[in-house]
Amino acid sequence: ASGVINYDTRNINTVSARVSGRIEKLYVKFRYQPILKGQKLMDIYSQELVTEQENYLFLLKNDASNESILQSVETRLLLLGFSQTQVNALKVSRIVSQSVTIFSPYTGHLHDIVKSEINSGMKESNLASDTELSIREGMYLKKGQTIFNIYDISDLWVDLNVYSDDLELIKVGQTVALYTNEGDTLKVAAKIDFIQPILSEQLQTTIARVYLNNMNKELIVGTLLKAKINSGMKEGIFVPNSSVLNLGNNNVVFLKVDGAFKSTLVNIGIKTAEEIEIISGISESDEIALNAQMLIDSESFVKISR
Repeated sequence: ASGVINYDTRNINTVSARVSGRIEKLYVKFRYQPILKGQKLMDIYSQELVTEQENYLFLLKNDASNESILQSVETRLLLLGFSQTQVNALKVSRIVSQSVTIFSPYTGHLHDIVKSEINSGMKESNLASDTELSIREGMYLKKGQTIFNIYDISDLWVDLNVYSDDLELIKVGQTVALYTNEGDTLKVAAKIDFIQPILSEQLQTTIARVYLNNMNKELIVGTLLKAKINSGMKEGIFVPNSSVLNLGNNNVVFLKVDGAFKSTLVNIGIKTAEEIEIISGISESDEIALNAQMLIDSESFVKISR
């Protein structure tokens, strides 16, 4: 099977604006930029944050003994995007910050998704580079608006395209050997974790998914791969592909009876590159023609034994 390395969508984390405000300074510069948890993303000015800080300082000055109310205001500051360190600094300095730094809560690759939502008048299609961020300093954010997606690449997956004829050969848990197009084997343990239950209408393929650990960050999203899936052994009656004639809804072989060949209906199972499984219609002791195409005539199409 052939396939491609993709992001594991279970590891996509979202950074949203917790308050409405203006971006004063942007610390990230381009898409796919590596981000560490706790790294600065932006400074934002928000009147709501300023007001909450003023309320907190007012309580500290006039009602410092009321711990329950102070704790409630601290919790609200945290919910609006303050870190505990920032709350502690405010408590000590007693100075309202006009702009507040927003830190990344995740580690991964940066993907910004802010497009027409921001009142900037600039469309993403006009960006100079595919890696250039559509978000800019001076832009306004709305509360609840998604700003960034951060993709954790510690785990990835491979989507393998499996043809419908091979579906009976694969199942969840089978081991998979993965190769790059250059022929190098990936030094990772891999097995099938998921099989998509639908077929592509155009290609008549389905997806067999393999999850990969990428803690060393050596695997690259978008890499094309080849795979060999260990489907195990299966016993049964297998005959050469050339001995089975497909008639649309039926499959026949030419069975040797009393020195002559007679067309006989068979039910088939899995196929390989050279052989096909016969589920019913003939027995292991029967003799059949090696090349069914050579025995086609009008009578064979009419007189199919059942």
